[in-house]
Amino acid sequence: MATPQPQPQPPTPTQTHIPTTIYGTLSITHTTPPSPPSEKPSPALLLLHGNSSSSQIFTHFFTHPTAQHHRIMALDLPGHGSSSDAPAGTVEKAYTQAGYAAAALEVLAQLGVASVIVFGNSLGGHVAIEMVAQTTQTPQQRPPLRIHGILLTGTPPANGLAQVRSAFHDRDPHAKVPPQHMHLASQASWPDTAYATFPYEAYGPPNMPWMLSAARRTDPLARSTMYSAFEAGAGADQVAVIGRTDVLVGVVNGAQEPFVRLEYLDGLRWGRLWQGRCLRLEGLGHAPFWERPGLWAGVWGEFVWDCCAEL
Repeated sequence: MATPQPQPQPPTPTQTHIPTTIYGTLSITHTTPPSPPSEKPSPALLLLHGNSSSSQIFTHFFTHPTAQHHRIMALDLPGHGSSSDAPAGTVEKAYTQAGYAAAALEVLAQLGVASVIVFGNSLGGHVAIEMVAQTTQTPQQRPPLRIHGILLTGTPPANGLAQVRSAFHDRDPHAKVPPQHMHLASQASWPDTAYATFPYEAYGPPNMPWMLSAARRTDPLARSTMYSAFEAGAGADQVAVIGRTDVLVGVVNGAQEPFVRLEYLDGLRWGRLWQGRCLRLEGLGHAPFWERPGLWAGVWGEFVWDCCAEL
C-alpha cells in the first residue's frame, strides 16, 4: 500500500512596511514568490479591501490552493489597517480611488511585481478599475506591470454623482430596510453606535473583533475625502474603462448585496466579462468571500485559472 504523501503547507505570509512618495508608509502582508521560479512566473494575486476595513479580511486567501503557485499580497490602503495615514498636504490626492490605485502600483513596483491578478472588494474594486486605467497598454508603450484580470465584488463601476446614485441604493439613515447605515461610508465622524453596526452590515458573519478595530482605526478623512472625490467625478471614467478593456473582468456578488444595485451592473457594457455575465451567489451579501470562504474558494480558483490560461 502506497504511503500517503504529505500535503504541501501554504507559505507563511510576512508583513512589510513600504515608504512611498506621497501616500505614507504602507503595510502589505505577502508571501514570497514560488520557488523555484518558472520560465513564465505566475502572476501575483493582489487583494484590496473595502472602506473602513483592512487586509485582515483576506485571511482565507493565504491558505487557498492558489497560494502554492502564486504570490499572495494583501495591501492595507492608506489611512487603513497597519498603513499610516496620508501625510499632511497629500490627503486630497492620496485618499481617492485613483490615489489608492497609484499607491498600490508604487508598492508593487517596489516589490518587483511584473504581473498581477487583482481582487477588489467594495472600495477595493474601484481601486482595481483605476489600476487598469493607469496601466492601459498601447502597442507603443508597454507598462512595467501587466494586469491579467480583476475580480470585483460589491463594486459598481461608477464616477460622478449621477452614476453613483444609479449604482448604489439610497443613503438614507432613516430607511426602514437595509442598508440603514450606508450613509456612514462617506462620513468622517461616526457616532459610537456606528462602529457596532456598519462593519458588520458591510461584511456579514462571522462578526470578528478586528472589524470593529479596523473601522475605528481608519482615518476619518479617508472616508469623507474619497466619497467627495467619487461623487465629484475625480479619477477615471470607470464605466468606460470596463467597457473597452481587454483585461478579463469578473463580477461576482452576493444575491443579497445590501449596497449595490445589481441590476445596474447587469445593464453595463463590459469589454471582456468573465463567463459572459455578472454572477450572483444566493444567500450572501457584500462580502461573499468572507461569509462563505469554502464556496468562494471555487470561484476564486476558477477565475485565477482562466486569467492564467493565456500566459
